[in-house]
Formats: sequence, structure tokens, C-alpha cells
Amino acid sequence: MRPITYFHGLVALLLTIGLTGCGAATSSSSGNVEYRNIWIINADGSGEAELVYSDLDLSNPRFSPDGTQITLDTSNTLSVIERRSDVYVASVNVDSSRGIATSNLDESGAQWSPDGTRLAFEVDGSIWVMTIATGATSNIAVGHRPIWSPDGQTIAYDYDGIRVVSANGGSSQLIGPNGTQPAWFSTGDALVYALSSGSSSTIKRVTFPGGTITTLASGSNPVVHPSTTTVVYERDGDLFAKAVGGTESLVALASNSAAYSPNGTKLAYVYTANGSNQIAVISVSATASVSILTTGTRPAWSPNSQKLVFEKRVLR
Repeated sequence: MRPITYFHGLVALLLTIGLTGCGAATSSSSGNVEYRNIWIINADGSGEAELVYSDLDLSNPRFSPDGTQITLDTSNTLSVIERRSDVYVASVNVDSSRGIATSNLDESGAQWSPDGTRLAFEVDGSIWVMTIATGATSNIAVGHRPIWSPDGQTIAYDYDGIRVVSANGGSSQLIGPNGTQPAWFSTGDALVYALSSGSSSTIKRVTFPGGTITTLASGSNPVVHPSTTTVVYERDGDLFAKAVGGTESLVALASNSAAYSPNGTKLAYVYTANGSNQIAVISVSATASVSILTTGTRPAWSPNSQKLVFEKRVLR
């Protein structure tokens, strides 16, 4: 059995979570073992702490809308050629956790509904929705990487393009042929996505439900501002920003994994320098200065825009 330990204050609770096989950690030349776990930090760089520890590979942390819990993926190496992931929910303020999707299948990428009552996640290439209070689940579509609409009524996802489907299931609609990486505008009446062609990628905007497609910029991995039409995206290893109908601007060199704070005032991202991945935060204002908080990857904001959870590799 593989343990996960959840830390809060000075208390540590060891929870055995029913995963067997070889752990996902790797050994260093010094003989220490490297683990990827989940950490938390204040947006000003203070209060860094290890939030969830395991000898499994932990990734993809996301705060619940009320800020009291996070979802995360656990990845376990079952054999030389097989890995399996499961989805867990961990409390931020109390030492408790529970698996919400743990089976012999591959579960990952849980996304909270805007009201925090449901989770959408991927199970072996299908999109499932769970009602948290009851644990009831339904398979609503075949696809990958579900993303909730702002009103919680619709889910966008990848499957031979960008598709949308009711969160309750039903017929899906193809709105972005051959696209990937969907992201909703806050108004819910349009999405952006990436369209790859050879070695290049273009950011497209598509109206919903109309399906009118326009080109926004060249790039990939679009992230939309929570209250405006500005989109941050990656191109050639750098971050750029552009509003619909606006002009492009450079945000940061050698950076990726952008995430807007929910209040729209800050942008977190990963800055790579000398082979080290660092969590950076910048104000959205034009006179912004960059704050390097710590080493890590894949930052995600708390709902009150005061904290970040992220992945971090450490040697023990």
C-alpha cells in the first residue's frame, strides 16, 4: 500500500489509499529520491509549505470554488510500460482526504463546477461528471480535458476537435474542428482554442452556440482573463497577451503555464532559467514588476486570489 500524508499546521495524518505497485519517484546520483508533490504558497511569496506528500507522483492541483479543498491526480507506475492515475480530493484546512475516482482505469484532470457541487474528469478517454454530495456519476461524452462553462451548464472538451455538451449529458456539438486546449470567456458566449498545423499553432476564437470562428493570434495553450477578452498564450517558449480586436504584447520570456488570479489583477506563470522552473507572479497593470516566489510548476490560484498551489519536485 502507498501512503499519502496531508499536512496542516503541526499535525500530519497518514492515509493509506489503496494503490499498489512501484512508486513514481526517481533516484538522484546522490542516492536521494526525488518526489513530485503538491505545495502551497501565499501570493506574496510567504508561507510556503508542503500541502500533500506521497511517494506517488502528484500533479494537477486545483482549488475548489470555496477554497477549502483541492483536487489532484496521483500517478502510479504499475509496471515498466504501464502507469495509472487516480483523482483525489484533499482538504486544505483539515487533515482529511478521499478518492473520488480510483479504479483499475485511468482517471485524471478533475475540474470543479463553478458552484462547487460537481466534478468533471476524464476516465480512459471518456468524460464523467460526479455529484460530490451523493457520489453519483454519469458518463456524458467520449473525449479529453473537460472544461466547465461559466454558468456550469455546459462542458467543452477535446475529441477530434473542440466539442460542447450539456453537463447533464446528451448530444454533443462540434464547434472547433481539429482544435485542442479549449478555454471559456467569462461571458460564456465564446471560447478560444489552439489549432495545430505542422509545427505551428494558431489561437482561434469561436462563438457559442453560433460557432463563428475567427483567428486571434499564433500560439498555443490559451488562458482567458476572468473578466475581459484578453488571452495569454505561449509561442516559441515565451508568453504573449492579446485582447479580442487588440494588439499583441509580450508578457514574459522563457515562460509557460500561465494562470490568471480570479480577481484578474495578477498573472502567475512558470519562468525557466538555468534549467530551473520558477513560479513567478506579475501584476496585470502596465507598470508591473515580476516577483519570483519559489521553484515549481503548474500554479493554480485560490478563489480569493491570495494563495497558489503548485507542483514541486524535492529530494529526500
